[in-house]
Amino acid sequence: MNQIVISIPNKINLIPVVINSVSTYSKIIGFPDKDCTHLELVIEELLTNVIKYDYMPEQTEIMEIVLNTTTLGVGVVIKSNGVPLDIEKIKSYENVGTEQILSQNIHGLGTLLINKLADTIKYTNKGKEGLEIEIEKYLPYEMLPANDIEVLNEAAKTENNANFEFYIRRIHPSEVHDISRLAYYAYKQSYIYENIYYPERVRQLNETNEFMSYVAVNKANEEIIGHCANVPESFSDLCELAGAFVNPAYRGAGCLKDLSKYQIQEMREMDFSGVCAYAFTTHPYSQKAGFGLGLRESALFISRVTVVDFNKISSSNKYRESWILMFYYFNNNDPKIVFVPRKHKNIIEKIYANLGIANRTLNTNFNGKAVSKNEAAIIETKVDLYFCAHIYIKEYGNDSIVNIRHSLKAFCSNRIETIYLYMPLDCPETSELYSDFESMGFFFCGIKPGKGYQEWLVLQYLNNQIYPYEKLQFASEFGKELMLYIQSEDPNLKA
Repeated sequence: MNQIVISIPNKINLIPVVINSVSTYSKIIGFPDKDCTHLELVIEELLTNVIKYDYMPEQTEIMEIVLNTTTLGVGVVIKSNGVPLDIEKIKSYENVGTEQILSQNIHGLGTLLINKLADTIKYTNKGKEGLEIEIEKYLPYEMLPANDIEVLNEAAKTENNANFEFYIRRIHPSEVHDISRLAYYAYKQSYIYENIYYPERVRQLNETNEFMSYVAVNKANEEIIGHCANVPESFSDLCELAGAFVNPAYRGAGCLKDLSKYQIQEMREMDFSGVCAYAFTTHPYSQKAGFGLGLRESALFISRVTVVDFNKISSSNKYRESWILMFYYFNNNDPKIVFVPRKHKNIIEKIYANLGIANRTLNTNFNGKAVSKNEAAIIETKVDLYFCAHIYIKEYGNDSIVNIRHSLKAFCSNRIETIYLYMPLDCPETSELYSDFESMGFFFCGIKPGKGYQEWLVLQYLNNQIYPYEKLQFASEFGKELMLYIQSEDPNLKA
């Protein structure tokens, strides 16, 4: 559907004109009445706030509202020349609960409403060009345009394409829309790398090599039939295999396997030290794919992401998805001493054996002379889009325990679902301080590769969750063993 641009003066009494236009536009695209109502409320709240608070008294300006269709539904862009917004303050409301807003009279109820009813929202101060607010509302999967569903169904009915020929290459900038559509068909709106649904973001990330897309292309008609990306890891020298999906008509033909092999060779040439992948546990298929590439399990991240909906894969999953980390190093590396908690020495030995890493000496003895003399620890924290927090201990200090306890309390208060703590295995404090963190409610997760062939010991904390471990599926006996060990350590399951 064509883009529509609405220009109005910044007058409250003209808001209904915009709301009616947005609602009509959305209905034409295929949105049900309930979703149209939600979008109306979002637009009304945003326009009211902009007109009331973002202009000086008596200031008259023309506002522009742009309606357009997106890969997943409808997009609305509000452009104005008002006072610049305090975007950080707006973001601060995102993790504040309804009860706190009401009890403390925090001015964030409108923001809370908008965040609940819109699927994505972005605020941008554009300097002299004014303010821009971008909203997107997703179509329910079953409301996909009929022609898209027919094309998809017809493709799935075609003869088995086992004999077709394809080749692999980096993505071209003009193909980013095709990738977003393929992701939608494979995962509906639930894929964990949300940038994959935004063609412009996919293009930009490929330009900077933060997300390196590779595609499988049918030689007969140049159709893109599969996608997978190389994503450099932030806290290691490894590269992640991510964003893997294939056109349903070509499933089972080996596209993703060949794509992955091609990508791993590219990683080697780009001097990454290894390859990793985070495999789903709702089903065993991505784990099996990892095994075929030589990857092995090292950690199980419980409650890692929000519910993922797999199109064409039967699942009754209504709980948060857990990931199992799989990796391998490309080259042999120098022997290293790793400092591990005595309690977990046996399972850590098994993890290293599973990975084929035989040159680690596990030390459980605490050496007070070797510890850091830093007064202040160097700790890095981040919160991702899936209501998870990550705490990286870069260097220990005298205040390590106090800092971790403070961060944990803050994350729990803000209703973060899962908190992961990363402890450097090359530091002797790791073997000693584990019990202090365990007393806070952290429990074993596994081993994660770091930089310079060093590894992290990962702990995890479930914020008031009773997790259904029995629902998880694994492709190997070791995966099951690791899960059972972690389940036995989960303090939320202990009387």
